[in-house]
Amino acid sequence: ARVLGINAGKLAIGAPADLCLFDPEAEWRVEPKQLKSQGKNTPFAGSQMRGKVRHTLVNGQPVYHTL
Repeated sequence: ARVLGINAGKLAIGAPADLCLFDPEAEWRVEPKQLKSQGKNTPFAGSQMRGKVRHTLVNGQPVYHTL
């Protein structure tokens, strides 16, 4: 962001609140029907995974949330 002159990539007063809260301990199974993408084809279908995005803010506004 600094190289491009974009006011992003930092936590500071006045900076855009672009955050992703990640839970590295969350375990989940890849289920194609639950994918957010329109394309449901994945070689990982049925695979057990660890780590999951729990919450995302863009410019201070919630855009994604999961339990």
